[in-house]
Amino acid sequence: MHYLFLILIAFFGFWQIGFLNNPLKWDMIDCFYPWRYFVGDCLQHHRLPLWNPYQCLGYPICADPQSGAWYPVTWFTGYFFGYTGYSLSLEFMLHIFLAGVGMYLLGQTLQFHKNVAFFIAVSYMLSGFFIGNAQHFSYVISGAWVPFVLTGYLKSAREKSCKNALKTGFFLSLLFTGGYPAFVFILGYFLLALFLFYAIKQFPSEKMGGLGKWIKLNGLITLTALVMSSASLISLYTAIPYITRGDGLSLEKVLIGPFSPQCSLSFLVPFSVIKDMNFFVTDLSMTNAYFGLIPLIFFLYSFFIKKSNLMKLFLFMGLFTLAAAFGKYTPVRAFLFYFLPLMNLFKIPSLFRLFAIIGFVVLSGFSLNFFFSDSRISTKKIKTISAGILMILLALAVYSGSRCSLIHSGFLKHDLFTFSRNSSLDQHIYFQSLIQLIVLAVFLALIYKIRDRSKLFNYLSALLVIEMILSAQLNAPYTVYYEQFKAAGLKEQSNSFPAGYPLPVSKNVLDISDSTAGLASGALWKNLNTFHKQTAFDGFNSFQLKSTSMLEGSLPDLFFSTLKNRIVFLSDKLFDVDSIAGQISQHRLNSKAVFLTKPDLSKARLLIGKATAGITAGSTPGDTAEVTAFFPSEIKIKVKNRKGPGIDAFAKQLSGVEIKDQWNRDSLVQCQHLFYVRSSAGWYKRAGILLLLSMDSCRIC
Repeated sequence: MHYLFLILIAFFGFWQIGFLNNPLKWDMIDCFYPWRYFVGDCLQHHRLPLWNPYQCLGYPICADPQSGAWYPVTWFTGYFFGYTGYSLSLEFMLHIFLAGVGMYLLGQTLQFHKNVAFFIAVSYMLSGFFIGNAQHFSYVISGAWVPFVLTGYLKSAREKSCKNALKTGFFLSLLFTGGYPAFVFILGYFLLALFLFYAIKQFPSEKMGGLGKWIKLNGLITLTALVMSSASLISLYTAIPYITRGDGLSLEKVLIGPFSPQCSLSFLVPFSVIKDMNFFVTDLSMTNAYFGLIPLIFFLYSFFIKKSNLMKLFLFMGLFTLAAAFGKYTPVRAFLFYFLPLMNLFKIPSLFRLFAIIGFVVLSGFSLNFFFSDSRISTKKIKTISAGILMILLALAVYSGSRCSLIHSGFLKHDLFTFSRNSSLDQHIYFQSLIQLIVLAVFLALIYKIRDRSKLFNYLSALLVIEMILSAQLNAPYTVYYEQFKAAGLKEQSNSFPAGYPLPVSKNVLDISDSTAGLASGALWKNLNTFHKQTAFDGFNSFQLKSTSMLEGSLPDLFFSTLKNRIVFLSDKLFDVDSIAGQISQHRLNSKAVFLTKPDLSKARLLIGKATAGITAGSTPGDTAEVTAFFPSEIKIKVKNRKGPGIDAFAKQLSGVEIKDQWNRDSLVQCQHLFYVRSSAGWYKRAGILLLLSMDSCRIC
């Protein structure tokens, strides 16, 4: 019954998405939708989603942790249904529901009463993390699976069973293949703390036998997670030397996107943190950490009850990660950056707030379980805490109310449950302060009037559901869905995408971009070529190859000169890569020129029999290169070249790609060479313009 209630609450909390009325917004449509569309399209054509040639000159999508290329849920949806605006919305709702189920199971594992477990599940799945970061699908997926991992780990420690260890490893693999790596890193350190906690706890009581078994169980968890994530891990490991994130970030970049101290307003009045980002000094999606007014009261109540060691561990996790989420406002994030491995690989300190919310929600569960386990427990401290929060809310209401109006400005009529550009921060604080005062007044009335704790808890649960759904609906137009678009319209656009894999258009690569893809309408406006299936030089993705980034940033003249060609073209000259600067300074840069490293250039000289610095390939009139088939990781090209054969040996030595060919000689002076190039071990080294040299060589760069 609790699971059914969780489904219903999730759908009413996000009814615009759950009932397919509006599409999700921002990165969910701009990034995650096209990436998953590509993965699903590959799978439906029985191809592995290895290389996406349609944005940023091509990149290894299989190595991008946010693409979902190896995530089982993505494979299931993509293969059986394909990705549309509808399937994306329903998959989002699935993970919101899973977040609630995970927290419910964690509560039961911590031996909370089922009703208490349900209470914290509602608090968690409609929390500010899922509301604020609804656009970041990999964050939502991470938030869904973290409680499952904690549940499995705690069960493994308590029951010492291989079955639970296998489950934990499985959930870890889902977190890794579908979630954002930063959450894996943070969770890993908390699991390490739990490992030491139980190792110290087990050692005195069971001697070496108990400790040894605990170590073996952790080994089984790790092995299961590694094996089930192996495809994703190998792809990422192979790509790390060639991506910009592989070398780590500077502290300055790591501190971008904090949960600033001002964002702490969201613990009380979450409707306030979606206005005036100059005040909150962070991104709109990173400001919300609300987990309910009633759970907040019981979290604070936990400071006044006797705590077990496990409670202290969750409390420490919550407070420590909150301090880390503050970013530059505390020294904690910088400490982690300098002293803990992997903590220099991601920015946005506000990501830590997920674990702060989990810690606080779990502590509120402990308090609820304690409070409702015995009717003789006094309500005095609960009333005192509530009185303190009441004073803060009154102060916020009086201060903000003195600076704004809710009636004469039309706020109540035009600015609620909609994305408003006219409302002010003071109006948002004032309005929700009044709402929270009503919630708090009802809470205190229930505490005073109802003596039966079981009956009281049922009323409090209903009150929690109402306040969490209300909070979600107030904030959702800002961070969850596009209210100006309809999901049906996005579905219709999905039906217009070209089927199969069309040939590249007869344009220079520079002339093919998102802005000219012909699909920029409605909610879609980025990464459109992934839908249109035409290779573009631009696109939006934080996953960047060093070579592409270097060319675009340090050698823009060469970069844009090369783009003044079609995806396949005949090249006239080969140069040493060290001569690029000289060619640019002398304004002699030729769009047909290809620059090779010394070893590759030496191979070319041997094959052609030239020893000059600039090798003339000898292109002649009538030489052509025609694309006959184009697939995500395979291209077939028909070449006419009067200079004769030689492409096999040169291409294999120069680019390390697999060549398969057929010959059809129709005269002594001209040959037609039909072949295709398949990405193999060298796919990650270069980004996607295919240069076909008239000397019968092939190069991916």
